[in-house]
Amino acid sequence: GVFIYSTLNHVKYCIKNGDHGILRTLDVPLYITRVSPNGDTIHCLDRECKIRTLTIDTTECLFKVALMKRQYGQVMKMIKNSKLCGQAIIAYLQEKGYPEVALHFVQDKKTRFKLALECGNLDVAMEAAVEVNEDECWNSLGIEALRHGNIPVVEMAYQRTKNFERLSFLYLMTGNKEKLAKMLKIAEMRKDPMSQFHNALYLGNVGERVKILEEVGQLALAYLTAASHGLTEDAERLSKALAEAEVPLPSLKDGAACLLPPIPLQRTCDNSWPLLEVSKGLVHDALAKGIDMVAEEELVDDPDEVKEALGSDADDFDDDDDFFGEDKDDLDLGEEKEELGGGGWGDDGDDLDFGADDADDAADEEVVDSSAGADVFVAPNAGVDPSTLWAQNSSLAADHAAAGAFESAMRLLNRQIGVVNYEPLKKTMRDIYLGTRCVIPGMPSVAPMSAVLLRDETNSLPSTCIKLQALVDRLRVAYAAFSGGRFSDSIQEFRSIMYGIPFLVVKKAEEREVKELLNICKEYVIGLMLEMKRKETKDPVRALELAVYFSHCKLQPSHLVLVLNIAMKAAYKQNNFITAASLAQRLLGMPESNLEANRSKRTVATKVLKKSEQSGRNEHQIDYDSSKHFNVGAFSMKPIYQAEKSVKCPFCGTHCLPEKENETCPVCGIAQLGVETLGLVVSS
Repeated sequence: GVFIYSTLNHVKYCIKNGDHGILRTLDVPLYITRVSPNGDTIHCLDRECKIRTLTIDTTECLFKVALMKRQYGQVMKMIKNSKLCGQAIIAYLQEKGYPEVALHFVQDKKTRFKLALECGNLDVAMEAAVEVNEDECWNSLGIEALRHGNIPVVEMAYQRTKNFERLSFLYLMTGNKEKLAKMLKIAEMRKDPMSQFHNALYLGNVGERVKILEEVGQLALAYLTAASHGLTEDAERLSKALAEAEVPLPSLKDGAACLLPPIPLQRTCDNSWPLLEVSKGLVHDALAKGIDMVAEEELVDDPDEVKEALGSDADDFDDDDDFFGEDKDDLDLGEEKEELGGGGWGDDGDDLDFGADDADDAADEEVVDSSAGADVFVAPNAGVDPSTLWAQNSSLAADHAAAGAFESAMRLLNRQIGVVNYEPLKKTMRDIYLGTRCVIPGMPSVAPMSAVLLRDETNSLPSTCIKLQALVDRLRVAYAAFSGGRFSDSIQEFRSIMYGIPFLVVKKAEEREVKELLNICKEYVIGLMLEMKRKETKDPVRALELAVYFSHCKLQPSHLVLVLNIAMKAAYKQNNFITAASLAQRLLGMPESNLEANRSKRTVATKVLKKSEQSGRNEHQIDYDSSKHFNVGAFSMKPIYQAEKSVKCPFCGTHCLPEKENETCPVCGIAQLGVETLGLVVSS
C-alpha cells in the first residue's frame, strides 16, 4: 500500500520499504480527507474548512510499489507507456539494484554504457562504446571485460585505445604467439625500440633482442645476451665491434641461464574464460517476450487494483455520508468460539524475539520459496565469509575477536563479566585476530592465498592463539618474579594472565582449572598491592596491618612462608606479641618450614613464639581478628568480614565496600564493581 499525507508545502507519499517522495506542492496548508479509488484525485480541507479537490500523479509511487512487489509486467507497461525517464528514477533503480530495468528506457549512450557495465551486460556496453567511441569508455569496458574473462572484448578495447603494452601482455598471458609476432612488427613500424624489446622478450626471440640492443648502441648488453644464449657467431661479431670501439669486453657470470617467457598452462587465444550460463533476469525475459505475453494478473488496469496498490484506506472514504455522518454502533463482533489452549493457557513463547536469528530464518525461507517451481536457472549465492559465521554461531568473546567483530566481542565481555575498560584488552584482541589468519604462498608470480586456522576438522570455529597451557607457563614466570622480589614485574605478569583468561576456549572439563587460575592471579595481585602499599606507608602500625592481611592471601606454600616470616617479624618489632605468636604458629605448622632452605625461618619462628608466649600482650590495637574469615577490600586495604556488606567484581571476585559500587575494579582493572552478570564463559 501507499500512505499519502500532507505537510505545510507538499503532498507526499510513503511506501512500506521506506521510500518516499513528493506528489505535488501546495500553496496553502491542506488536510487530506479522502483519496479517490483510482488514486489520481484527493479531497482536502483548508484552514477555512472549505472542501478542495486536487489532482495528483501517482505514477512514480505505483512504479516503486510494483518494483517492490516484483510485478515486472506492470513495471514493463509503465516503462513503455509512462514518461518516467529521468535522472532521479535512474538513480533510484541503481540504488535499489535494478540497473537492468533502467537500461531498457534510457536513451543517452553514455548513461546506457554505465548502466550496462553495472549490470554486467557486456554486449550492450560494447554497442554503446562503439557509438560513443571515447577512450574513457573503452578503458572502462576493457577493465570490466577482463574481470569477466571475455578475452575478445578486452582485445578490442585495447586495440581501440591503442594500448599496445597491455595488448602485448594480454597475448602473452593467453599464449597467442602469432599476434605477439604481429605486435613486434607493429612496434618496429612505430620505431619504438622499448616496445620491440618487450615483445621480443615475450616471444623468447633471442636473436631479435640482440639485434635491437645492437641497433640502439647497447653493444655490451647485446654481447652478453648473445653469449648467454649460445649465439656464438653474434657473440664473436659483437666482441670485435667492442674491441674496435675500445670498450672492455664484459665477463659472463657463472650460472647464467637463458631468459625465456613462461608457457601458459591454458591457452585461450580466441576464447573467453568458461562462464556459468545464467538467466538475464525476469525483467529481460518479460521484455523479450513482449508486453502481451505478461500474465494478466500482474497488470493493474482497473480502479480496484489501483485501490489495492494504494491500500485499503481508500475504501474508508468512498461514501461522504460515512465521513460526515453519525458514528455507527451496530458493530458485528461475531460469535464467541471456545478454543482449546486459549485464554490463560495461551502459549507465551509464540511472541519471543530472537533478534537477528528470526531475520536469518525468514531470509532462508524467502530463498527457498523464490526458487521453488521456477524454470529459470538461478545462480548460486556467494558463500559467506567464515569470520561472519564465527560471530553468528558463537557466544565466546574469543571467536568474535578472531572474526574482527571487536564491538560485539566487547558487548559480550560487558554482559558476561561486566568489562567497562577495554584498553588493557586491546592488544590481546588484536593478537587473536591476527593469529587466526595465515598466508599460503602459491606458484611464482601468483598472489598468495589467505586462509584461516580452525580448531579441528569437524568444527568451523577459529583456532585462537590464547591457550590455557600458555597462561600456565606464564604463571611460572610470575611466580619466579614474586620469589625474586620483583613485585612490579610480578603484578604485571599476573594481570596479563587475567587479561588473557576471558579469551580462552576450553572444554567443559577445563572450566574449573580456568577459574582456579583466575583466583590465583587475583590473590597474588591483592597481596602484591598490600605489600607495595606497606613499603610506601610511614606508619609502622599501618604497615603491620598490611603485612598481616598479606599473610591471609591464598598463596603457594613456599611464598606463604616468606610472607608469614615478614608479618611475624613486623608484629614482634611492634611488641604485638599475641599477633606475632599467632603468625609464628601458622609458620611452624606448615610442612614447608621443615625444609632445609627454611631452617633459619623456623628457628626464628620458634624463638618468637617462645618470647611472645611469655609476654602475651599487644602494645598496639590493629584492625585484625584472626578468628574470623575476611576478605581484603581492594580500595580500603582493610578487612571486610562476612557479616559486613560488600560488592564484588563480576570478573575476578574482588570484594570492596558498598560505596565503591559501579567503579572499576582496582585488581583486574577492567570490570565494573557490583554489576550482576552471567559470569565467565570460556566453553561453548
